[in-house]
Amino acid sequence: MRSQKNQRTKTLKADIVVIGGGGGLAAALAAAEQKAKVILLEKRKIPGGNTALARGLLAGESPVQRRMRIDA
Repeated sequence: MRSQKNQRTKTLKADIVVIGGGGGLAAALAAAEQKAKVILLEKRKIPGGNTALARGLLAGESPVQRRMRIDA
């Protein structure tokens, strides 16, 4: 457990708080487009989460999409 001696706190205000910068990025963007003040919290150094690992059927230009002639 970290020592609380050197920790700083800051109060932030938002309409919506999104936890997770993977799939949460889409939610944060949609809220921001509707003029909501959004705070996005991510525990890692860069956003992406599990969506950074998305491949296969969910990926654009996948073999399934090619077979079905879906132009992504």
